Amino acid sequence: MTLGSLLTIIGLVLAIYSLASPSQRKSISLFVPLWIPYTALGFSGVLLIVLELLIQWDIKSPLSIFLLGTTAFTIPLAAILWSLQLWQKAILTKHSDAKFRDFIHSCIQDDAYSEAVRILDKNKQALAGVLKKQTFDLIFDSRFVRAMSNSQTWIHLELLSDFALLDSIPNYHSALDRTIRELAVAEDSVLRKTAIMKEGGDETVYLSENDKELMGKTFQNANWYHKCRAGYPLVIVAWERISSGIMDETYNQADALYGSRQGISTRSRCPVFIAMKTITHALEYAIEQNTCEERDIHEDSVSLWDIFKTICDRSVYQKETWDEPFGFGDYPTPYGYLLAEILYDYKRICDYGLRLCNYGNKRPISLLGPVIYMWAHSVFYMCKKYESTSQELRKNSVVNLLEMIVERRQFEINVVENREEAAAWTRLFVDNTVNAMSSIGDEMRIYLSNIVDKMDPGKPHILANREWLVGELGLNSK
Repeated sequence: MTLGSLLTIIGLVLAIYSLASPSQRKSISLFVPLWIPYTALGFSGVLLIVLELLIQWDIKSPLSIFLLGTTAFTIPLAAILWSLQLWQKAILTKHSDAKFRDFIHSCIQDDAYSEAVRILDKNKQALAGVLKKQTFDLIFDSRFVRAMSNSQTWIHLELLSDFALLDSIPNYHSALDRTIRELAVAEDSVLRKTAIMKEGGDETVYLSENDKELMGKTFQNANWYHKCRAGYPLVIVAWERISSGIMDETYNQADALYGSRQGISTRSRCPVFIAMKTITHALEYAIEQNTCEERDIHEDSVSLWDIFKTICDRSVYQKETWDEPFGFGDYPTPYGYLLAEILYDYKRICDYGLRLCNYGNKRPISLLGPVIYMWAHSVFYMCKKYESTSQELRKNSVVNLLEMIVERRQFEINVVENREEAAAWTRLFVDNTVNAMSSIGDEMRIYLSNIVDKMDPGKPHILANREWLVGELGLNSK
């Protein structure tokens, strides 16, 4: 090898380096110490100078010339391979925090994140011990989070799924808020896909095994969900969308496609629907896993109520829309559909709790109390806001709640064994419904009394328990 050959190698390396993107060049300087190429070039240059002197002085030592030439070539080659290995491994240390922060800055400015994702992915287990607060703030910069959501890369949620890393992030609620907000509004986010896979509305949705595993560690893990208070940003996303008024005109008009079970429904792209269904599923997982406290269930139940109230306040009953003769059903508008779905979700969670307790043969899960209370509270609130929905929807919502209570009472009467457990279920429903009724006035009590009197007498359990129900709820029967 000659000095000319060394200069050729240097030229090739510089040419390749110049082809790299700015973020990749920053990445190389982050993991490859400058002393490696400089030292390699220095030694190689010295060896080549010695080799040239031997040739000039006509010192004939074939072995020495061979060893000098080979070594001069091997040193820069080894340095290049070593540098590539260091860059490929991309190991972050405490000493590299400042450089990594500068690197993230560069990625955000250039809107190029592939190299940042590669580095974060390789260091997921070590980030907690090597990065400072300012660096974490940059990693969860809203521009970075948004770009990853749009490209269907869930690196931020993967980082937040690690409890050890979560505890090491100062003000991790801010990082969670940014991440969950983007997941709720992104058209093809893992959050949307999971909600639609369970609820229907888009036949083209597919969830990979990696996505399922990620959701299993986060939104489907009751401990993670409640530690992070993941329901809060979901409620805020829904509240902001509804309260802004941008949905009012469209969502107060009939839309058969919104509730469609075939093809791609309009609700499958609705952040409000995705938010409320994610909260509902979290409630189901929390009751199934039974690892959280009653206050956690209360917060989730109230989160659904917050969305329900906001929708109810914006929904407008229009006779030509709600009572049209073409069969759109009890809730023809998207707002009406969302209201009915939340009430159905409360009932569904109660049914799920019953199944977990052998359909009422075991003592009830105390965690269900807040769900029943907020269900009844939501029904009574909608009945008071008579200008928001149709009379038919209000009546059916009350009947669904009261029938659940009557069914529990009839089961208590019929059961031979486990009567004490069955009675506990009845009291759970009655007590929480009565508590929810404490805020309604005399006018609403008359309204409920009329509905009780008109409940289907053809159903034996309703006919047999009507007077009992009237007495328990403190109503006046005709």
